[in-house]
Amino acid sequence: MIENNRRNNILKEIKNKLPHFIAAVLVKNQSQILCIEDLHINPKGLKGVLARAFYNMPDETDIFEKAVLLASSVQGFKIDLVRVDPRNTSRLHHKCGKKTQRELNNFDFAYCSNCKERINIHYNSAKNLVIKGTKYLQSSTLPSLHVRVSGTIPSSDV
Repeated sequence: MIENNRRNNILKEIKNKLPHFIAAVLVKNQSQILCIEDLHINPKGLKGVLARAFYNMPDETDIFEKAVLLASSVQGFKIDLVRVDPRNTSRLHHKCGKKTQRELNNFDFAYCSNCKERINIHYNSAKNLVIKGTKYLQSSTLPSLHVRVSGTIPSSDV
């Protein structure tokens, strides 16, 4: 029972402090987009460390929504939160798009089957999330990559 209370207190602290930390990073980097994995993970059936890791992860996207809201209010412009389908983000090399081959008992590095480059899986996944998120934003909000207007549109009053 004491362990469960401790866990709940830690999760509560994470939910309170993490959005502010993420917002500070977004503001410092003057980010305009935050891409997150759209995960729906069920830890049932998993065992050991992996199951505990999933069980302890905050699964609510309101942490990221709050961070984007905080950062947007400081920046003075809207920061887009994009939920990206995580499929193949760690399996495909972000540079050439070919499959990676993971090393045995090493979950941090893999080799690209095409260019033979040794890549960090976590960095590669992050790059692929940004690529997917950017493509999603461009396809859903902008009519074309070449049509961007800055400034004000002159009025038609003459």
